[in-house]
Amino acid sequence: MEEKSQTTKIVIDTEHELTDLVREIHRTKADRIVLTFTEHTDLLISPINLKVISEAAQRENKLLIAQIIQNPIGIRNAKLAGIKTIDTPSNPTEYEWEEASELIISKKREKLERKKILETVAIQPDQKEVFEEKVEENIEKSIPTKEDIKEETGQEPIKKDYIDKRGLKTRSPFISIDQDMPSAPIEEPINIVDEKRKPSFKLKNAVSIKRILPNIKTNGNFNKKKVLRIFLFIFVPLLLLSILGGFLFNEFGTFVKIKIFVESKPVAIESVLTGDSEIDKIDFEELKIPIKTEEASKGLSNTITATGVASKGEKAEGKVTISYDANCEDEDTSDITLPVGQII
Repeated sequence: MEEKSQTTKIVIDTEHELTDLVREIHRTKADRIVLTFTEHTDLLISPINLKVISEAAQRENKLLIAQIIQNPIGIRNAKLAGIKTIDTPSNPTEYEWEEASELIISKKREKLERKKILETVAIQPDQKEVFEEKVEENIEKSIPTKEDIKEETGQEPIKKDYIDKRGLKTRSPFISIDQDMPSAPIEEPINIVDEKRKPSFKLKNAVSIKRILPNIKTNGNFNKKKVLRIFLFIFVPLLLLSILGGFLFNEFGTFVKIKIFVESKPVAIESVLTGDSEIDKIDFEELKIPIKTEEASKGLSNTITATGVASKGEKAEGKVTISYDANCEDEDTSDITLPVGQII
């Protein structure tokens, strides 16, 4: 059963320094690290800083991928430092982790091959010495021994030393290599001058040093006029020539002026974040943000003062009979009419 690799992400901003990153790589227990550069930091300016980070991760046996967004210079420096880079906001895929591992393995293989080559070059002897040793061995093998000479000629070899062209005395007193006869001494060539071709004139000292540089001191007294004349005729023209040469070089020399215009474009990043009340900081790996929950209750009670008349229930219905009392002596006994709303 394969062991699952742990991955951690380190978000780098402008306040991070090189020592902080090395310390974070050493502290983390995950074997895969993603360095996310969301801002333009000074760490991406030079590949030396990224090389130090890569070596720190290799010492801890951890894979490293740099997530650099909208920074071509940083991506180039990371590649020079030997770090796998991605320019997308999403997490690295398994294929990209395999590429990072292969990149580290190839770098280690190159170091081993370079080390082997240096060792072989240091151990290998000088080719000139090897060639001289081989020549001497072949010469020794080609020289016949006394027994071989006696078998071929039936006589004892004559004891006599011969010296060849190289000035080496051979081991055999009978055979000399490259030349059997002593060579005549080489005489140096004699320079013969043809009288007919010899020029009929002689070069005279047309220009005298005394004429160019007159005596500065005359009878022990310093002549200021002559020194001033020398300065005017020698140093002033040299100064004018140097000024003229500098002006011509400035006007007609090759200069290259390069202007680089950098255009920044916004990148839209869409991600769904889930609120969690149990965490304190933003978790970029699980895409969670901290939230707070609160409960509030409020009591409501009011007193209302009535401003009118309200009637409850149903209206009474029926007949009411009004009659005069029998003892009533009033003669006017007309019908009684009650107005609407009369209370009885």
